[in-house]
Amino acid sequence: MPPTRTHSSPSSCLSGDFSMISRMRAGSQDGLTVRECGVLRLIAEGHTSKEIAGLLDLSVKTVEAHRTRIMEKLGIHNVAGLTRYAISRGISALERPAH
Repeated sequence: MPPTRTHSSPSSCLSGDFSMISRMRAGSQDGLTVRECGVLRLIAEGHTSKEIAGLLDLSVKTVEAHRTRIMEKLGIHNVAGLTRYAISRGISALERPAH
């Protein structure tokens, strides 16, 4: 199994720009993988698990598993808390982007 990539800083998962992946390394403070950070950003933007699954080409169950792991890693137990965390770290803006 390949090593899990994590963000070197919370701001490294800003705006869903995955061109930064090659620069990311293990040992981040928050310990989120690249995928978990992307899921967190979409949760914070107000997307449902079904919407996230469609956007990332995942099953709804996989998205829910990512959400559970994110909450465990961060010690946050609700979506409002995840949203506050994402905004405070610059992972997401306050508003959901227009489509």
